[in-house]
Amino acid sequence: MTLPQSSAFVPARTSADAATPQSIGGAPAPGSQSLLATTAGSSDVANLKQAPYLAAGDGVTDDTAAVQMWLTDISQNRKTGVVPPGNYKLTAPVTAARGDFWRIVGHGRYASAFFYASANTNVNIFEIGNAAANSNGVQIKGISIFSYYDMTGGFALKANRLANSSITDVTFGGELYANYTANGVWLNGAHQVFLTDFDCQTKGDGIRVNGIDLQSCSDLYLDHGYSTNNGVCGVRCAGGFGGLYLDEVETLANGTANLIIDNSQPSASLPGNREIILGANYIADGVHTVSSYGIYIDDPAASGGTVVSHGFIGSSKLHGVYIKTWPQSSFVMGAGRIFNNLQDGVRVDDASTYVVLGDGVSIDNNRGWGVQSVQGSENARISAQFASNNLGDISEKIGGWRQHAPTAVPQSGSFQATCEVHWSAEGKTIHFSGHVVIANNQTASGSVIVPLPVPARANSVQVCGGRADAVSGKMLQGVIRGGSLTLVAYDNTYPGQTGERLCFSGTYEAAYLNEGYR
Repeated sequence: MTLPQSSAFVPARTSADAATPQSIGGAPAPGSQSLLATTAGSSDVANLKQAPYLAAGDGVTDDTAAVQMWLTDISQNRKTGVVPPGNYKLTAPVTAARGDFWRIVGHGRYASAFFYASANTNVNIFEIGNAAANSNGVQIKGISIFSYYDMTGGFALKANRLANSSITDVTFGGELYANYTANGVWLNGAHQVFLTDFDCQTKGDGIRVNGIDLQSCSDLYLDHGYSTNNGVCGVRCAGGFGGLYLDEVETLANGTANLIIDNSQPSASLPGNREIILGANYIADGVHTVSSYGIYIDDPAASGGTVVSHGFIGSSKLHGVYIKTWPQSSFVMGAGRIFNNLQDGVRVDDASTYVVLGDGVSIDNNRGWGVQSVQGSENARISAQFASNNLGDISEKIGGWRQHAPTAVPQSGSFQATCEVHWSAEGKTIHFSGHVVIANNQTASGSVIVPLPVPARANSVQVCGGRADAVSGKMLQGVIRGGSLTLVAYDNTYPGQTGERLCFSGTYEAAYLNEGYR
């Protein structure tokens, strides 16, 4: 991301520099002024600028000790911590142990800002809770957390095992400091947590979530926010988590992918990821020059997981949706659009993934395939609307098509040739398309015989058509009997010469096939 050039912007500092960011400003969050008015003499409301904490919030004074005292007090004593407008300088990480029913209320993101200014650049700036037990009923509202130094690791906020909690009106990194803050927010275990009205812009992951155990592995709701211009991804579902919901969320121009589903934070007691739901107002926009993928799925630990999408996926440098590993799991899209990607709209490398693309989905203007499976997939049901995909709409190895590589033989004589057939079955009807490439004709003559994947119905004679490419250009006719297809030229002569490709396709009735619809 190109940082804005203005007189107000102050670049990232080194340890030898003074750390004084500009005043960011902003409107107070609703309800914050009433909280400020009641802090005097209230034992359950803790104002960060008042005694005993006395933070300055002037962007110059080191407020680390004051913020740490305040954070410990509110998290362990079930208080509301009020953050008046200001820039609170931190020179060391601050932490809160596990605690229930406490909250932070600022004057709105950018108005109440915590910024990190230290040469120790691989830390979590804020870390709350622990990985052993849930923290219940925590609320964080109306603040920004970012680094004023170029970070090498860590997160603006690492929240361990939040449950029945919310994080609202927050910025992690943010537009001015996106290239300095390493990562945004890491929900290390979560149960029924809301993250709303957010802005994440960092060098790495904007938002990361993963499960730890059965009490911290489900239901994170992301809405009304954007995670954009992150160096790696907008959102990462990093392992052992289910019930991740995104709607009215924009993930734009994030480095590797706008959404990553993987197992980079594996759980000792949980399998891979489970349910990821993408609403109609979810956007994954790669802007062509930035994001390699709109959605990238590489979770070899998954089994029975599902991604259900209805959103906007477009303009990636490579594929709109790339399913590398998602074993025995599904990707289902009933509506929305996958378009304008520089390679495939949907690319599937895992043959065990069940792919459903409904008739409300438009897959168009991709420079590769609309939908492609490299390994081949029998587990696809596709009724999407296609247009203007440069290599074609659906590659021949997907959508129930299976590969058959028989040895073709001449009626008499010999030749050297390769043969490949793709086929699918609907009831007892076999659909097939294939070719024979004649490398060296030698003494072959008569006809070319291609064994079929499933024998034809007994005592039947069925026909198909084809063509010979490259040399003679003859039209071909095929006769299907028993377990093979016999190819001849239209004038009943030998169909091909050395260097010729004999192409054929058609349908026939199988003798038996108790497999149902594929």
